Amino acid sequence: MSKLKKIMGVDEKILRSKFNSDDLVKINELLAISEGDGLESETLNQAYVLEGSVRNTGIHACGVIITPDDITKFVPVALAKDSDMYCTQFDNSVVESAGLLKMDFLGLKTLTLIKDTVKIVKAKHGIELDPENFPLDDEKTYELFQRGETIGVFQYESPGMQKHMRALKPTVFADLIAMNALYRPGPMEYIPSFIAVKTWNRGNRVRLGGL
Repeated sequence: MSKLKKIMGVDEKILRSKFNSDDLVKINELLAISEGDGLESETLNQAYVLEGSVRNTGIHACGVIITPDDITKFVPVALAKDSDMYCTQFDNSVVESAGLLKMDFLGLKTLTLIKDTVKIVKAKHGIELDPENFPLDDEKTYELFQRGETIGVFQYESPGMQKHMRALKPTVFADLIAMNALYRPGPMEYIPSFIAVKTWNRGNRVRLGGL
């Protein structure tokens, strides 16, 4: 469903041009509630007033604003909690529309670990590893994921993800991609269904002789 501000107080012709018939039925139900009396109407209208309000402030994990001069000349700023670092009081969309450049710099210890591991393997075993050409169908690697032994693997090392890996028992790279996409607020509720379909398909392939 769309935001309330996009449907309440909007001309009916505009609504018909933006939404399909199924959505319009739901929208009209909401509009009828908002125009009525009682707790439902009051709640909906209060939600309309509050929608879009800033609930709290936070710091982007890796977002950096780049400016041609002192940042205070372009946007209002505040000091980060327990720090003397400047943070913008505008979110990224407003900052970018103000003409400033936002870049995401994500630092991963994993990349350093891979680099160090390549050096160690070469020094101890004389084997030259090329991470760019690691196979994506290595069975022993998938066995690690299937056992949930993913400590140090970016985005797969949390206890929750380890639990899902043990249930899913991934066998192809696409399984890992799907779980990475699903393991976040909202899509997370579909993880059990995804695992169930994967398990059913795997079982039927076995019964059908691997076809």
